[in-house]
Amino acid sequence: MKLESITPRNDAGKVYLNDQKIYWDYNNNNLLEIDISTIFAIGEYTTMHSFHRNEWFIVFALKNKESFQISAYAHGMEEVLTELSAILHTELNYKLALATDFQSNVIYPVQLLGQEFYELKIIESKTWFDRFRARLGFGNPIELVIRNEVMNYIK
Repeated sequence: MKLESITPRNDAGKVYLNDQKIYWDYNNNNLLEIDISTIFAIGEYTTMHSFHRNEWFIVFALKNKESFQISAYAHGMEEVLTELSAILHTELNYKLALATDFQSNVIYPVQLLGQEFYELKIIESKTWFDRFRARLGFGNPIELVIRNEVMNYIK
């Protein structure tokens, strides 16, 4: 369920639908184009970053097991989700608008609704230098991995 409306931010670009495709533009440059017919799952997730960052994302998992993220704060995101709801014949209800820590959620398809979209996995440091950097707080010791339930659904 939608807890509140999305407040667009100028640093997140613009998202819109045209000719059965989702477009994400920033500074008059196209960052991403997704054919709606290739979407198998849609999710959302938040990061642990604080205010004034793009910490909430809408994720589109495609039939070839690719996934793409668009800032939920992009201008037009609420309209895109409303239009996609009509195209997919199901209401796309986001619920992480107010989350301030890492969370993920499937909002499409109905069979996976409400399940976690991502899980955090620790990246194994393979070299001494990588382990040293991780202990100092540098590098990225975790990664987002699409959960098996979602991956198994994507054909």
